[in-house]
Amino acid sequence: MPPRVKRRSSRPRLLTVKDVWGDQWRVLERRPTSHGFAIYLGRSDSAEARGGKPAVIVTTPLATHFRENLQRPNVHKLPIGDNARRRIRQALGVDHRAWTDIRLAWWYDRIEDLATLSARAFVARHRGSAWTRKGTLSTTLVCRMRLSILGRQRRPRGWWTSPTVQALVTSSLPVHVIAERLGLSPWTVYGVRDRIKRSRKGGGRQTDRAVPLVTVVDRAGTSTRKRRGTRSTVDVGRDLGALID
Repeated sequence: MPPRVKRRSSRPRLLTVKDVWGDQWRVLERRPTSHGFAIYLGRSDSAEARGGKPAVIVTTPLATHFRENLQRPNVHKLPIGDNARRRIRQALGVDHRAWTDIRLAWWYDRIEDLATLSARAFVARHRGSAWTRKGTLSTTLVCRMRLSILGRQRRPRGWWTSPTVQALVTSSLPVHVIAERLGLSPWTVYGVRDRIKRSRKGGGRQTDRAVPLVTVVDRAGTSTRKRRGTRSTVDVGRDLGALID
């Protein structure tokens, strides 16, 4: 009797891979990427027994990609959903909480410059290593973080009545130059300039009365009569808080 020949199965052999933690997975789908690795979807042995749904397999190349792009995790698109991306980042310990901790550490490491430098000078010095979602740094963000970390920095009462300050504020220099020299924002320079003019019109009497917000914003080219409560009004009011003793 001739020997029995074994027939090869027409079913393709299932590919198996290990995830970053060493668990075995059966691959059911392969999705190529433009980053030099592929994303695999499948079931683990435990999920196979329960009949679980296919999930993204956290392979070593995929885990390395998320860890290397912790600062900007969404800048490189991957063929997976948002829920899967959040689940993988949380499992790897590089989720939003870790990102926030590193962000706060970045600001506290530069707290001396944050307290002494102007916003423009801080941006010029630290823009190359900024820990933000887009990798950029703006003077607005510096002012907000300074207020959040250091609190409101109050100047001495009547500081704007100094002859040196008044001569500089009322000079013909550009507003951004005056703001840089005094360590103020351009909006605050407009407010100080308006207070000086109002005090001179009042017979030289220096008043501590706050400048009407409508006047300052109108001089800057934005009317609060039509846009009261908008972002620009809030920002100007926040900056002018330093002028109110």
